[in-house]
Amino acid sequence: MFFLFVPVQSVWEELKCRGSRPPCLQEHTMVCWKNNIYVFGGEIGFASTGETPLWILDLNASTWRKHHVRGSSVHQPSGRRGHTAVMFDGFMHVFGGYQDLRGSSSELWIFDLCENTFICSFYIML
Repeated sequence: MFFLFVPVQSVWEELKCRGSRPPCLQEHTMVCWKNNIYVFGGEIGFASTGETPLWILDLNASTWRKHHVRGSSVHQPSGRRGHTAVMFDGFMHVFGGYQDLRGSSSELWIFDLCENTFICSFYIML
């Protein structure tokens, strides 16, 4: 289920959505940009997957879709949980998190929301 807060009425309303919605997640992030909500990462129960889990909710159409990254898997982050994500100037920046079997990460990935693709990554030395 997905709920929206309506500030004018101070109430929560359930948004009925179509499409392939994300599973129940924990330790994921969510950012909003231009009537779309982007949900990245997280884990299902006590297991995370090696894939790059990114779902997009189009608020105008009330439709979920799972994003499939173009290109090789080298140009996308692996699945993670407990990371942080922020929006800045049309780009979603994803930092850190925990990757199963690889431990904590200091990677910074940048997702171009206009092109719907990850464009670069940095390894930050801590």
